[in-house]
Amino acid sequence: MHQNRLIAILGIAALVCFGPMPALTEENLGWHSQKTEHGASLFYGIPQTDHAPLSISCAQGSDELTFAFAFAPINAVDGVKVEVLLEAGDISVPIATTGARIEMDDSFILEGKTVLDARLVDLLGSSSVLSVFVEDGSEEYPLGGAREAAAVLIETCTGKAASAPTSETTQCELAAWVMKGAPADLAVRSGPGSDYAALATVPRPYTDGEEIYFPQVTITGSRDGWFRISEVGPGHHLLR
Repeated sequence: MHQNRLIAILGIAALVCFGPMPALTEENLGWHSQKTEHGASLFYGIPQTDHAPLSISCAQGSDELTFAFAFAPINAVDGVKVEVLLEAGDISVPIATTGARIEMDDSFILEGKTVLDARLVDLLGSSSVLSVFVEDGSEEYPLGGAREAAAVLIETCTGKAASAPTSETTQCELAAWVMKGAPADLAVRSGPGSDYAALATVPRPYTDGEEIYFPQVTITGSRDGWFRISEVGPGHHLLR
């Protein structure tokens, strides 16, 4: 699981298991959308079949999404509460779900609610692979075609056309130090923007006797004016 997160540049000195399908239908395996008069859905699977292990849907004009994932957790009983984590590149989206067994085909579905925000839009528009983590298990889905298919969902939910994809992350490897002018609430966020969830706060410089310590961060990439970091350490000290 990726541990890298992103941090604002301010104040940093430095730079479901299914049986085999016929070959013809497998050609359509991927991301697809469907729109009705009441809403829209985005799913990974094969159109006009029962093979759709992952889906996201919304009602017309509502940014609240219903997420459904065909996966049996460790304790696969009706009503079990499980967190599902979606990850693609630097972006992660946690979703609280509740499980239920479908007697008709003995499958198990995890269903939960989330919001169609910039973070999820960026995830669906990523050029990498979508990893879906549930407890000690995971599934992977290629995201090729997801951005185009998601346009219907985005427009239906928000009433706005999907915007152009954001820039890719520039890879790098360097160290930086948090200086005295850093804001007290310098946040580590789950994506490159203030609308992404805050995961932690970077510590400010501190003193110990006559020594001043400047926390150090390891930077592994940059995107849209934000740095991606892999860790925060105690850093170095200077004499007063």
